Amino acid sequence: MATAGGTGPGPGTGPGGGGGPGNTPGGGPGAPPGRSRQQAVRAWPGHWSTVLGGLGTLLAGLAAVLTWWQLSGNDSPHPASSGGPAAAAPAPASTYASTAPGPAATATAASWAGTWRGSITQGREKYVLLVRIRDARIGEEFADAEYSPLGCTTVWLLTERLPKRLTGHERVTRNTRTTCVNGDFVLEPRSDGTLLFDWGPSRATGILTRE
Repeated sequence: MATAGGTGPGPGTGPGGGGGPGNTPGGGPGAPPGRSRQQAVRAWPGHWSTVLGGLGTLLAGLAAVLTWWQLSGNDSPHPASSGGPAAAAPAPASTYASTAPGPAATATAASWAGTWRGSITQGREKYVLLVRIRDARIGEEFADAEYSPLGCTTVWLLTERLPKRLTGHERVTRNTRTTCVNGDFVLEPRSDGTLLFDWGPSRATGILTRE
C-alpha cells in the first residue's frame, strides 16, 4: 500500500544506513584502534608497579645487608685508638724479676768475712796463708792475703759468687823473692765452718780456719 510504503523505514534509517552502528564514529566494530590505545595505557601502570615492587625488594635486601655488616663490625675487636699497647692492663711481674737477686746478693756473704789462716800445700812445698776477707761486690777487691815464708802479698778480686763458692783473681802487690804469681782461685765453705782454698793453676790447696 501507498501509505505503508511511504511511511516505512527507508534506507537511511535502516540498519545499513549512515546512522547505523557501522558508520557511527568511535562506536561498534569499526573502532579497534581506540580500544588498543586505551588497553596500552591501562597496561603501563601495571608494568611500573611491577618495576617499583622489584626495586623495593632490592632496596630492602641492601638495607638488610648493611644492617648485618654494621652489627658484625661492632662485634669485632677494635685496635686501641690512642693508648695503643701501653693502654692495655699492665702485665704481671715476671717470675724472674721477682726472684732476681738484689745488689746485696752479689756481695760476699757476711759469714765469710773475717780473718782466716791455714796451711797450703803445693806439691812438696808448704806455707801459711793469712787472708782478711771483707764484704765486696763483683769486680771489687774483697781480701788482702800474705804468704809466709814466701814473702809476698796479694789482693783478691771477686769474679763470681755462688751460694757455695766464691771465685776470685789474685794479683800480686809485693813479691820479695819472685815466687808468687797472679792467678785464679776458688773458695768453698765446708760443713765444719772452714774454707777450702784451691789455687787452680799450680794446684795449691789448703783448709782455712777463721781466727
